[in-house]
Amino acid sequence: MTEPTFIFSSTSIDGLCEESDFMDEIITALSSISSNLHGLFADFTSSPAFVCLDSDLTRLQRETETLCKNTEFLIGSQLHGTHQAMTELHSELRYLRQKYEDLQNEWASQQEHMGWMQAEIFKVRNQMQQQSQFCASLGSIMGNLIWKASRIPPVVDMLLSGNKVGDFLAIVNGSLISFMETYESSMPGQCADESQFIMSMCGIVTNIAAAPAGRQFLVSNPNGRELLEQFNRILPVIPAPSGNCLKRLLLMALYNTSINQNGLKFLQQQTDLLSAIAHDFQTDTTYELKLMELRLLQSLTYDIPNGKVLRDIMKEVPLELIQPLTQCPEPEMKNVVQEILNNLGRAQTIHKTKPSQGDLQQSRTKYTGECEEASPFGGTGMNKTIGGR
Repeated sequence: MTEPTFIFSSTSIDGLCEESDFMDEIITALSSISSNLHGLFADFTSSPAFVCLDSDLTRLQRETETLCKNTEFLIGSQLHGTHQAMTELHSELRYLRQKYEDLQNEWASQQEHMGWMQAEIFKVRNQMQQQSQFCASLGSIMGNLIWKASRIPPVVDMLLSGNKVGDFLAIVNGSLISFMETYESSMPGQCADESQFIMSMCGIVTNIAAAPAGRQFLVSNPNGRELLEQFNRILPVIPAPSGNCLKRLLLMALYNTSINQNGLKFLQQQTDLLSAIAHDFQTDTTYELKLMELRLLQSLTYDIPNGKVLRDIMKEVPLELIQPLTQCPEPEMKNVVQEILNNLGRAQTIHKTKPSQGDLQQSRTKYTGECEEASPFGGTGMNKTIGGR
């Protein structure tokens, strides 16, 4: 920054000085006129031709003297006022100079303080960056350790026996939101601490959902339900292909939750999840993700409780989207699609809902076991724990 400057003008003071000189010249001229008039009066009084004008000249002389006195008085008053004005201007000038010096000193002090503050900001910024890197590294390490440990069912039961799992789910929810806001267009590499941290958090939730008690906790705890709803909203906006690993974990967590009877009812009411499945199924290019989305949809259609849920499913995931996959060359995907169509056909028969296009083949297979303990895939599929890398 450049030092501020002030410019003082002496124009007004010079003008006053010139005015004083002018007044002096007027007084001199009037004095000369007065002297000339006195000489003229003397000549007139000595001349016989102008004796008759004596009285007039005397009167004129008195008037001239009065005029000179008045003029001197006026000029003296003006000079006094001018002198007083000049004195005030000099005082104001001294005040402004002092104020200017004070402002200069204050500006120099502020510049020094700003330099110190900038150095402190730079120092604090470096400290924050180091702390952020340390926290990300610590979170990545600790998250991966707990992720690996949560593969063991007794560890999940031990975690659920405490009173901090609900708070943990709230932390995962907030961290996931912040992560997606920061990396909405492209996620960092899988080896980055930020990616390792968020995937370990979601992996722990997936492994918690792999245990019966964990699934029940997720759908009964307010923070758990909020986290599941957040999963539904985030699925369509996860960037591909950098976010495929994260999407895989979320799909597994949702599938594991759907195995629980209460979890299935909760997820069937989430239209965001159904629209996310339809969206991702059309946009995802990997076979693995498409198969996982179909497995989740198969689980959601396994036990449709009423006609409203059936209509919501068929509205968000139209038959035109899944029927062509019955001709898929991959046997596993083809079987899953056929199971979905059978589930929808059976639900239409039970709830007497008119098919949208064509008749669906109704499955006459009798499913045994509770939804909590058995999946429609005979205990296989995504109902498993996921370990950290």
